Amino acid sequence: MGNVWERYGGHKNPEAARAGINAWIRAQPLGIEGRRQMPSYDFSEEEMNSLIDFLE
Repeated sequence: MGNVWERYGGHKNPEAARAGINAWIRAQPLGIEGRRQMPSYDFSEEEMNSLIDFLE
């Protein structure tokens, strides 16, 4: 989890990274067979922003 911000290009384009991380978390679970599935979270906008701030 420590490199999520970097993988999403956070230092090059923080706004795009925030949008990408937000979309990825909200899309879970993806339902792809054979892959681990993340649970579905119903984060409020405030909770999501706090989580992304933590990852940054």
